[in-house]
Amino acid sequence: TEQILNLLIEKNYKLNLAFPNGLRSDILDKELILKFKRAGTIFISFAIETGSLNQQRMIKKRLDLKKAKNAIEIAANMGIICNGFFMLGFPNETREEIETTITFALKSKLHTAYFFIVNPFKGTELHTKNIDKIENDPLSKNYNGYSYFTGRFNLSSIPTQELLKLQREAYIKFYFNPLRIVRIGLAYSKIKGGLKYIFYYWLRTIQIVVERSIKK
Repeated sequence: TEQILNLLIEKNYKLNLAFPNGLRSDILDKELILKFKRAGTIFISFAIETGSLNQQRMIKKRLDLKKAKNAIEIAANMGIICNGFFMLGFPNETREEIETTITFALKSKLHTAYFFIVNPFKGTELHTKNIDKIENDPLSKNYNGYSYFTGRFNLSSIPTQELLKLQREAYIKFYFNPLRIVRIGLAYSKIKGGLKYIFYYWLRTIQIVVERSIKK
């Protein structure tokens, strides 16, 4: 990674680099993030998934959350737009664990964030181990596909309506924070076409809030 970044810096290509799929945040230190910045990086997604140490072990990711939070802060302070990916509703996940994940996002320096309901894609260990619960989940009826944005299964230990409510509240608390609104505006105003991305995030947030408000 350092080799590639050093070559990009040497060539001085004036690139705008984005990493929307997520980087392993707990192995990014200040020196490496600075090289990303100097090479032209304007956007990084941080795939945190969960703020619960127990769930980190369960999904076998074992992310060092303190290092991840520090990497986000460093990148944000360097002027890199930081996006976060979070997942709510892992098997037997409690309300407290879900709230821990949401709190991590709210207290971070992320500019934007997605709060997905966990989807057990076919062929995965998550699907195989929870097949009975999936087949009997009322959310899955009359649904033949999978979507990252529309959770159709509830594998957690809390009722479905409560899970959807927590997701809705996460978006509201995150995107309607006055300080974050200012930070998002300032960050995206510095890149070409940035306003359309701001519009997209807000439109998506409103859509999710409305959907979760009328879900029966």
